[in-house]
Amino acid sequence: MRPLFLLSVRHPKLVIAVTLLVLAVAGAGITRLETESDVFVFLPDDDPFVAQFEATSERFGSLRTALVGVETEPGAVASARVLARLDAAVEALRRLPFVVRVDAVTTVPVIETGPDGASIEPLVPSIPRTDAEEAALRARIAAQDLVVGQLVSRELDAAVLVVHLAPDTPTRQVVEGVRAAAGRALDGLTVHYGGAPFAAEAIYGEARKDVRRLSPLAAVFLVAVVLLSFRDPVGVALTVFTVGFGTVVVLGGMGHLGEKYTLLSSTLPIVLLASGTAYPVHVLGRYYLERSEHPPRAALERTSRIVLRPVAVAAWTTIGAFAGFGVMDVAPMRSFGIQVAVGTLLCWMLAWTLVPAVLAL
Repeated sequence: MRPLFLLSVRHPKLVIAVTLLVLAVAGAGITRLETESDVFVFLPDDDPFVAQFEATSERFGSLRTALVGVETEPGAVASARVLARLDAAVEALRRLPFVVRVDAVTTVPVIETGPDGASIEPLVPSIPRTDAEEAALRARIAAQDLVVGQLVSRELDAAVLVVHLAPDTPTRQVVEGVRAAAGRALDGLTVHYGGAPFAAEAIYGEARKDVRRLSPLAAVFLVAVVLLSFRDPVGVALTVFTVGFGTVVVLGGMGHLGEKYTLLSSTLPIVLLASGTAYPVHVLGRYYLERSEHPPRAALERTSRIVLRPVAVAAWTTIGAFAGFGVMDVAPMRSFGIQVAVGTLLCWMLAWTLVPAVLAL
């Protein structure tokens, strides 16, 4: 470990070039990174109830549905104004490439009995034109027990469109497509969206917002602490770059390996800011202390003898702790433990390669 530190001091430009090359390769991997939108991956792998749940969902497609709810005044679902909008929404949703079928009050069939026997007819044969036709249709819908409470409310003041989706459709594509198609057709009505895709998007969306809000605050706090401690912009830049390097390389590696970006992965920058910054800070702190009494090369040599061993112990303690996530029975938790462990390892490696190389220059 110490020989590599001293080698970085003797060949700083080579170390910086290798670091930037690794960063470029990792950056290319980030462009291939995919987001895991299935929140059910956080369920235990081998739990029999989870296996039964997944088998049921696969057989009946219960998780491959998006819901579009429409809210209006009592009885208005049977009106020409609302039915025309619902029918337009159904047609717009059917045109989406990932939609298999749309169930709504305007599409459901019912069994009609008469003197000539039974026949299957549309529940809504046509849009009512008069108040009498609307009243008749309202009574016709209210008489269908399999429709009331499923596709329309009992007071006929709300309706739902059940959108059946093709397997393996990306959540973001479903959410954006359904919102756009249904939103245009149902403009002017109160519309609500639900189902597994919208629930997953809401969870991931909130997590992304939290990370976007928290990361800059954490970075500003880190910069302020390091700047006040060292009063040197180079030290600040090295500390921030170390964490950025670890984050980019881990995410880029995930992209190259086909590992998906999960809800936990979004917290990686925050975790590395909290743990990975300690290693370059220790090296920099000792160097600045030695630099006050010795020339740069001598200060770096003394720093290598004093701090590298305790920094290594601290780093490998953290790496081992997060690597312990590998025994958990939740796949994203195992992946997250590996991600943080590798990110911590990278931050530690840069503390005794890139940091002394830049200080040597």
